[in-house]
Amino acid sequence: MESVDYFVLTFSIADRLSLALIYALVLSVLWLAPTVSRHDNHRQNYLFWLSLNVLLLTTIQALFSRTAAMADVSLIDAWTYIPRVLTASDYGTFWMLRIGLWLVMLVCALLMQHKSETRLPAIILLIAALGTTSLQSVTGHAGDDGFVSTTNLLNSLHLLSISLWGGAVIVYALSILPTLRTLNDARQTASAAQRLSVMATFALMLVLITGLFNTWRQLDNISDLWTSDYGQLLLIKLVFVSVMMTIGASNKFIWVPKLVTQAKQASLNNNPTKIFLGILRIDSLVFLTTMVIATILAATTPPSHMS
Repeated sequence: MESVDYFVLTFSIADRLSLALIYALVLSVLWLAPTVSRHDNHRQNYLFWLSLNVLLLTTIQALFSRTAAMADVSLIDAWTYIPRVLTASDYGTFWMLRIGLWLVMLVCALLMQHKSETRLPAIILLIAALGTTSLQSVTGHAGDDGFVSTTNLLNSLHLLSISLWGGAVIVYALSILPTLRTLNDARQTASAAQRLSVMATFALMLVLITGLFNTWRQLDNISDLWTSDYGQLLLIKLVFVSVMMTIGASNKFIWVPKLVTQAKQASLNNNPTKIFLGILRIDSLVFLTTMVIATILAATTPPSHMS
């Protein structure tokens, strides 16, 4: 088994998680729960600014870690090599693009906070987040074929679909549903749950399509699934994805319809809402575990790169 740098791994997980939450929080403004006032949803504001700050921290850490690896020096000594990395390497170009996109997200976030019209800045912020995901992808194994390549495009879509799926579940469980319960809004609760289900279904299809491509690309033979470290980690990841799929199916066909029925009765203080919230919290934990495994997988050399 390849050795794991737990310091880098921790920051990589935080990087992916913060971007997933940003996706979900922006989409909650645009589509998932657009009628919830930002003044009512203090948790949403807190999560957004926390995620944006964490994303900056992980971006800076990534530069130091990559520079240290490229120069074969310690993290403490890496700062003296940073100007050379920024001006004389593809990674430096990608990193400066990523900082630029972060600044765009910051400006859009400030506009969303102080302006009554939030739709346009939210759309721009969403586009900047999409660019950040593509830069996350190209600085990994998927970047071997270049930024503008089918491999990077499909891997970016894979990262995006996972982020949409898991991020939306976490934001609904931590922010949207608790706020709607406080407002005693059964109709909006059901509507947001239906939209969450639609988003999860779309993301699932994208995960499966892009995941199959990544598996085909990274494995030389089907036996690599159980004979290589990469394949074994992939199988573990698939187990957790299957659990999320099962939870998503139960939500779509059992609990969301119950929330819709509950909304028609104009009641929010009964068991379906509490059970649905509990299920989403479990789903969030499964997603976090899946993200940890996926991050380790991204740092593991696939069989196709060993030959």
